Amino acid sequence: LSSGSLYVLGVESNTRRDNTGQGVWLGPIDPMTARSAGTTAGGASYQRPEDLEIIKDKLYVAITEGPKDEYGKELYEGRVISVDLESMEVANFVKAGINVPVEIGKPGEEGHQTGFDSVDNLAEAPNGDLIMIEDNKPSDIWFASTKTNKFGASRKVKLFASLTDPAAEGTGIYFSPVDTHTLYVNIQHSAAEDGDGTWAITRKHD
Repeated sequence: LSSGSLYVLGVESNTRRDNTGQGVWLGPIDPMTARSAGTTAGGASYQRPEDLEIIKDKLYVAITEGPKDEYGKELYEGRVISVDLESMEVANFVKAGINVPVEIGKPGEEGHQTGFDSVDNLAEAPNGDLIMIEDNKPSDIWFASTKTNKFGASRKVKLFASLTDPAAEGTGIYFSPVDTHTLYVNIQHSAAEDGDGTWAITRKHD
């Protein structure tokens, strides 16, 4: 930081393994030793937070992995949490088995079902929805309404697209600031020679 103070997110009186509930900013902490200083201050533990997006009064965080049980097995494949910046309530905004399907198997396997797995990048859609793309094979793109139920979960999450390239990973998504009908997707690790790059998805309109 060149100025200001750094704080870490904590959850008061938390007994939940997933660290949701009443949040609080703890600190300030030393930015030079942020990881250890945040833990010492009582910061909540999350698994690989990858991206942030603020829409109105809420902060959305993409968490690529889920917490593990006592045997080291992942309980679920990542999620998006929301932090209400006014009330500081921390909630599971999108989570497999709650408002999106659980991914079953891998592409090509019998009974494979695409689901929410290893969410990585976030962006705001022109209509205020949250867009999410996965660090996964296949790499899926999802849209979630910011309207929530009483538990803070999105009321409507839709699968928008899946990358069919067997190796491709979406690394970022955003809408053009001058054309709300064009969504850009950044691709890396493609199996095709010309696959890596920034691809545009455009909706035809009058």
